[in-house]
Amino acid sequence: MVLPFYILINAKKGQGDYVAQEAKKVNGVKMAHHVTGSIDVIVYAQADDFTDIRRVRGAVFEIQNVVRTETSIYV
Repeated sequence: MVLPFYILINAKKGQGDYVAQEAKKVNGVKMAHHVTGSIDVIVYAQADDFTDIRRVRGAVFEIQNVVRTETSIYV
């Protein structure tokens, strides 16, 4: 079963595009967009299970210039 989810990212000032490009390289990430507003990057990803969600979320959080993430699982 595929679990779709979103990761909302706050990045350091001026680093949203860099973070989006790096997020696209993470296995499981399908799309990553630099956006305007209170969130800098929106990532759409898919995982096989909750362990895989934690792996993707952890890899995204480790990207340079990421300040904060929030994960929302599609229901």
